[in-house]
Amino acid sequence: NMVVDAKDLLRYVCERFGILAATDAQKEIHDYLSALEQFLMECYRNGQYAALIIDEAQNLSTEVLENVRLLSNFETPTDKLLQIFLVGQPELGIRLNAPELRQLKQRIALRHHLRPLNLTECKEYICRRLEVSEGSLGLFTSEAVEVIHEYSSGIPRVINILCDNGLLTAYALHKPAVESGMILEVARDLQLAVSPLAVHKPIEPRVGSGIGSDHSIARSPVVGLMPKKPAHSVAYGESQKSTRAASRVGEVRFSAISAPPNVLAAGESDRLKASGLQS
Repeated sequence: NMVVDAKDLLRYVCERFGILAATDAQKEIHDYLSALEQFLMECYRNGQYAALIIDEAQNLSTEVLENVRLLSNFETPTDKLLQIFLVGQPELGIRLNAPELRQLKQRIALRHHLRPLNLTECKEYICRRLEVSEGSLGLFTSEAVEVIHEYSSGIPRVINILCDNGLLTAYALHKPAVESGMILEVARDLQLAVSPLAVHKPIEPRVGSGIGSDHSIARSPVVGLMPKKPAHSVAYGESQKSTRAASRVGEVRFSAISAPPNVLAAGESDRLKASGLQS
């Protein structure tokens, strides 16, 4: 919402990289570009990579997206100076297919669509959130988790809502754990329906069944300013997918795969901090 034109974009990028202070006077586009280029060259000489992550990119205007493309022009004869990530809802893919953005689309080296979580990933996701909030892994029965997965369609944001309301219901009823019936009641109150793609199967009651016995806990990735070195991939495991919204589209890196992916992300490091079940 803060970025409405090209000048806003460049100023915001400069502020997030610490090149300018928020209280500095407004400058011309050329001044922002010059300051940014100087900063990127200094990073490069120090053997460091910089990355720009733009969230909710589907909301940016065509003018701003076109200027994002121009930012990819910062380069040396052998390397790109700025790696750019566009992250957004599925509408971002539709925007990028527009004829007026064909040059931007041509510069995208990688795309990745985060799919909804399956049942195993849903269990891992809930377990991880409980671990971070120092809650007991037995707060949700296995049957409750299955119902949560069915009604959430594997979307983390909806999983959070169902879990939060389920915990409130269990607390009000003085129950030691969230049961499947409580989730069904919450889903009805929220007018949620089971996805047609969900696999229906009878739920067999099991006494004292919890979710923390047969899966590993995902560890949060770390984003930082990294020394320059050969390209490599960082695998966080399948369970790490549960830490990002499954309905989002990531448009990843404009340049060729020549830089490590765990690099300085302007304005994004705070988003990687773990949180509790409350959205």
